[in-house]
Amino acid sequence: MLKTDGAFAPKVNGKRVPRVDPNDKKPPKSIIWRRRERKIRFAIRKMIKTQIFYWTVIILVFLNAACAAVEHYNQPQWLSNFLGLIFFDLIILTPVSINSLNFVQMLVYTEITFLCTFIVEMLIKMYGLGKHLYLRSSFNKFDCVVSLIL
Repeated sequence: MLKTDGAFAPKVNGKRVPRVDPNDKKPPKSIIWRRRERKIRFAIRKMIKTQIFYWTVIILVFLNAACAAVEHYNQPQWLSNFLGLIFFDLIILTPVSINSLNFVQMLVYTEITFLCTFIVEMLIKMYGLGKHLYLRSSFNKFDCVVSLIL
């Protein structure tokens, strides 16, 4: 049986929720799901706040900027081949022959990969922190706007 006595029922997000009777054999599925989801969210929040996560994102931003800054007009073919090898084969880890794609196509695929990575990072942070806490940070607001504009 679920007890719903208002004076002693615990609050979740400001609302009173029914408490599980200790005589029941197992709690309802909704409570089990809520507990699991909370544990997952706290684990993600803990992961987001680590230095490794922060520096991984910063390094990806740097590589993305380097990838965008490298392309220039009338560049030699050897530079295109070298940069295609570094940015496409090593960063994306996709073995593709340099002759099958030109450098512009490789940069486009690299940019799309970076964009998808940044959107996934933004969504993970939104889920782990919650959208209100995520949007309190000016850095996260800037990150969100830049990711959605690109």
